[in-house]
Amino acid sequence: MRRQTAEVRRRIGVVGHRSFLYDDLTPAENLNYYARLYSIGNREARVGAALERVGLSARANHRVRTLSNGMQKRTAIARAILHEPDLLLLDEPEAGLDRDSRQMLSELLSDWTSGGRSAALTTHDVELGLAWGHRAAVLSGGKLTMAEGDDDDIQQALARSLSGGVGL
Repeated sequence: MRRQTAEVRRRIGVVGHRSFLYDDLTPAENLNYYARLYSIGNREARVGAALERVGLSARANHRVRTLSNGMQKRTAIARAILHEPDLLLLDEPEAGLDRDSRQMLSELLSDWTSGGRSAALTTHDVELGLAWGHRAAVLSGGKLTMAEGDDDDIQQALARSLSGGVGL
């Protein structure tokens, strides 16, 4: 990884707790900028597809500063998927999203992982994390508990962890 940092970065998409978008640019301009950084061909089509995927086509040419927090988060999600990385890292991606946007993100993550790619997310919403994930880890009291299996297996292991019982 240390010798091929550029290649590693190309394989990861990140949605941070903050959007890190350029406020004076539009969502389309932000994504075009990142598309150039990643040397993405057919930029206009890829940017359009990413914005459509997150439901922002109608706001593609509005300044980011004029968008709601949820629309800014959706723009950040579009940026993270723009270069089609193998791994998405998402820090509380549901924060600031309305119900429809959460549904969009749930479907996006399902499609993403069904296509053989991976996603890792952090959330304070345990129910949401369990609904969206196939594996779970809980950090509680300085201890990390990992669980996988069906929803019941994960819930039982994590409940034991959170209650101070024996974890996995």
